[in-house]
Amino acid sequence: MSKTATINYSHIYNRIDNHNYNHINNHKHNACRKGKYGPGCQENCSEHCDGPDQACYPTDGQCVAGCVAGFGGLTCGDGKKRMKSRPCRSSSCSCSSKVVVVVVVVVVVVVVVVVVVLAVVED
Repeated sequence: MSKTATINYSHIYNRIDNHNYNHINNHKHNACRKGKYGPGCQENCSEHCDGPDQACYPTDGQCVAGCVAGFGGLTCGDGKKRMKSRPCRSSSCSCSSKVVVVVVVVVVVVVVVVVVVLAVVED
């Protein structure tokens, strides 16, 4: 559910000629319930927003307290990149076990090929 609130605030400017003047603004802002943002408050705040309630601004979803460690971007959706070939897909940003197994197999094959080539060269 979306609500609209009118917020009045005043700016006091000090001009160079030492005369002060007031400027009053009236702005309408959407107010969403906790954890929601966007038109009609249909979007969820990121689970990677920092702070105890993972709060975000109702207009654009930007995290109020910033992002938890390892995440960035406006809505903290950009995860840390620990692997060179692809971005992380989880909050831990650890490499999957399949990738590690493939790398180990490739290294073993290269070592075997080098040993065979050296054995043939020595004969």
